[in-house]
Amino acid sequence: MISYLEGIIKEKSLDRVVLLTGGVGYELFISGATHGDLKDVGAQASLFVHLHIREDIMQLFGFSSRVEKEMFMKLISVSKVGPKLALSILSSLSLADLTGAIILGDIDLIVSIPGIGKKVAERLILEMKERVEVPASFIGESGIYEDSDYLKAKEALVNLGYSQTEASIALKNEVRKDASVEDMIKAALKRLAKS
Repeated sequence: MISYLEGIIKEKSLDRVVLLTGGVGYELFISGATHGDLKDVGAQASLFVHLHIREDIMQLFGFSSRVEKEMFMKLISVSKVGPKLALSILSSLSLADLTGAIILGDIDLIVSIPGIGKKVAERLILEMKERVEVPASFIGESGIYEDSDYLKAKEALVNLGYSQTEASIALKNEVRKDASVEDMIKAALKRLAKS
C-alpha cells in the first residue's frame, strides 16, 4: 500500500500532479488546497497518498497534509460520495469551513459545492457529524457551541443580498462563546465591505 511519496514535480495542473520518485512518475489527483501548497514543476514535494482501488481502475490521491487526507478518507466513507466528489468538496471549502458546516448542519453551504445536491448534503452532515473534530471556536463552557446564533447571523446576511458562500466566509472566525448575533453581523459586514 502506498501511503506517502517524496519526489520531484514532473507535471502539475489544477487537479493532478505527476511526482517523479526513483525514476517512476506517479500521477496523483489533488485538491485545490494541495495544488496551492505545491511549488512549481521541478521542485521537491512530499505528499500523503491514498490508493483507491475499484474493480476496473487504480487511482492515487495526494494530499499536502495528513489532516486533509484524513478528511478525504472520512468523506469517501459516506455513501454516494466517491473520491472525485470528495476532492471537489476539499477544493471548494477549507477544512475549517467544511467542519463548521458539518457541525452546524449548514446544508446550504454544502449544497453550494459543485456536484452536491440536497440529499447528498443531508447524508454527508448526518454521517460525518460524529466523525469530525470540533474546532476550538465552537467550544463553549458546556461543550459544543450549539446555539443557532451563527445560523441567525448567516440568514440575516443572506436576507441582505449576500450569497450563502459569501455569508459563510464573512462569518468565518466570528463564532465565539461571547459573540452575539449582532456582533457577528457587524464584523461580517465590515469584512464584506473591505472585499
